[in-house]
Amino acid sequence: MMEKRLRAALDAAHLAHPKHTWTYLGDVPFGDDAVHTFELDNGLRLLLLVDRQAPTVSYFTWFRVGSRNERPGKTGLSHLFEHLMFNETENLPAGTFDRKLEEAGAETNAATWLDWTYYYESLPKDRLGLAVTLESERMARLVLRAPQVESEIEVVANERRYSVEDNLEGAASELLYKTAFEKHPYHWPTIGWMDDIQGFTPEDCEAFYRTYYAPNNAIVVVVGDIREKDALTRIRDAYGPIPRATIPPEDYQPEPPQTEARTLEIEKPTASEKIFMGYHGPALGDADHAALTVLSEILFGGRASRMHRALVQGAELATDVRGWVSTFRDPGLFE
Repeated sequence: MMEKRLRAALDAAHLAHPKHTWTYLGDVPFGDDAVHTFELDNGLRLLLLVDRQAPTVSYFTWFRVGSRNERPGKTGLSHLFEHLMFNETENLPAGTFDRKLEEAGAETNAATWLDWTYYYESLPKDRLGLAVTLESERMARLVLRAPQVESEIEVVANERRYSVEDNLEGAASELLYKTAFEKHPYHWPTIGWMDDIQGFTPEDCEAFYRTYYAPNNAIVVVVGDIREKDALTRIRDAYGPIPRATIPPEDYQPEPPQTEARTLEIEKPTASEKIFMGYHGPALGDADHAALTVLSEILFGGRASRMHRALVQGAELATDVRGWVSTFRDPGLFE
């Protein structure tokens, strides 16, 4: 019954606007419900989940780009773009994006990491069209002139000073990955090295934008109190005219096997000594990832965990212990 209704909605949308068309890719089970998946003819993927528990909608846009897509000398460009995307577009002066969302009672934010970048809005259900308009606008018509780029470079440089250079744990975590990875792009931090951040040009940003911020490199996820036909029509009309981009194949060297321990000591002003340890571990999609995550929780998950009881409560050698299995596309670390 669900599939018939979706196909009817698609047929009606195609008759009204045959130039840009959706392909229904099927459903993915999600609890008692199902996520409906579609693809627009320009490569944009869409995931829809109807949830009427509250009169709201969440609108996520994921791009398949992160710091792994950078190269030495240009690190931090993905993260800089997270900032630039909230700036001026061809049809929206600087500050308009956030103001329109605030007036609609929306919440918005974004994040960049090693393997991905995402942007989201959570807003009242009757303002879905606003999210569609704003996100499609900045996917295709971002302004990247020198004033915009230079302003955000200074913001990101200050963020690096605060979160890494003046932060003991941020600096140590950065050095852990720099030491553990010698060839793979996980070697450099998502925020980038300071010299690279301060050296970006509008031309660097424009080339990056035209390469990776394209519909065939994006997935839109819409969850909430929605009508499928309305969502399909709005998103098709807004994104359909945006052309595909040529996404270059990834060109990086896999990390070679590590055959001996690597250690590094640094001196920083701190009240107590700290130790960061990393073991090479599985990628998120590997069969061992779930088992290692459970083991990490047994060892480090809260005050009742084995390592907390042994090192903090028992031997009193530490004031705090933590563990985490990296959730990366390629093999990462068990920290």
